[in-house]
Amino acid sequence: MLRDVTLNWPISFLQVGTLYAVAAGAAAGTLFLLAELGTPTSIAGLVCVAATTTVRLAAIS
Repeated sequence: MLRDVTLNWPISFLQVGTLYAVAAGAAAGTLFLLAELGTPTSIAGLVCVAATTTVRLAAIS
């Protein structure tokens, strides 16, 4: 959002198709679930990156 405000662009967080909040929520939920299951933090982090990337790519395609 800071980038968009600084460059005087429409805030992409609020536009349909970006799904920043959904991607962040998916990553947070995944991290929480994996932490509860005892997954090592580094592996859980990589899985969260993959989940976030997947949601973002699906949103923009």
